[in-house]
Amino acid sequence: MKRAFFTVLLLAAAGACAFAQAVSMDTAIQNAAEEMSGRIVQGTTITVLNFNSPSRNLSSYVMDELSNALVNDAHLTVVIRDSDKLASIRQEIAFNDTDEVSNKDAQQIGKLLGAQVIVNGSMKTVAGGYRMTVQALEVNTGTVRYSKNTDILEDQRLKSLLTNSNVLDFTPAQRAGAAALNLAFGLGSFLVEKDMKGGLITSALEGVGAVAIIYAVAHHASGLNDYNPGFYDSYGNLYGYGGRIRPSITATNDAYPLFIGLVIYFSGAIYGAVRAFTYHKPGYVAMTGPEFPFKIGLASDSRGNAGFRLSYSRTF
Repeated sequence: MKRAFFTVLLLAAAGACAFAQAVSMDTAIQNAAEEMSGRIVQGTTITVLNFNSPSRNLSSYVMDELSNALVNDAHLTVVIRDSDKLASIRQEIAFNDTDEVSNKDAQQIGKLLGAQVIVNGSMKTVAGGYRMTVQALEVNTGTVRYSKNTDILEDQRLKSLLTNSNVLDFTPAQRAGAAALNLAFGLGSFLVEKDMKGGLITSALEGVGAVAIIYAVAHHASGLNDYNPGFYDSYGNLYGYGGRIRPSITATNDAYPLFIGLVIYFSGAIYGAVRAFTYHKPGYVAMTGPEFPFKIGLASDSRGNAGFRLSYSRTF
């Protein structure tokens, strides 16, 4: 039991460390530009070719910001993408800014643009979060000069750039199915919604609860208990004396692991159901309505007396 507890604790700590390493998209772009400038020979001509993501706005933003960061670094010669030339290349090779481009096609495009190194990248979903990949490829040799994956914080800027992603969220039927399957150790999150975080938490809670329940039932069934003292009817006749009985599990010490297991399992089941109905498909951005105008909070007066403050705001 202790070993299992420490294992869960280590996994939680590892997840927290992974989350702590995520950075904003702007920071990731700036870091990528600085690192590329440090690894590629000074004066090399370079161009940001494409960025694959669920949103054209996001792709354009990353390419523009990365190009600007490379220009401002003044270590490399940045070839600005010519829209007319790119239009003819699109017709010839059939690609657009948000598509993934093979290394072979990237080399061909780089030569047509007059660049020695081309930069491409992508924004993909990993375990319910976002991961940005940036890669620099040498046009003549196909050698990868730089490659890095960075976990990105899902902040307001990223959400706003994903608003044209055209990603449809889960349907009510899919959510209901996922919630039902989550009763079986998070299968709905794993199989239907591809939600690793929700599936792991649900399966961990339900698994621990199921183990406790099975232990209680098995331990109770493994042996008989005290002698049956018998009972007297209204006429004073003794019945059942001397035989062994197995009392109800709720009347023995096995009730404790049973109830604890039930609480833990149903906590996981409730979490799995809530998660199934609230988790959004990666790339989907919900349109938020106006904020509730009334707000309530704690406040103190000039004398330090605590109280409640009700405020009202309205946007015109």
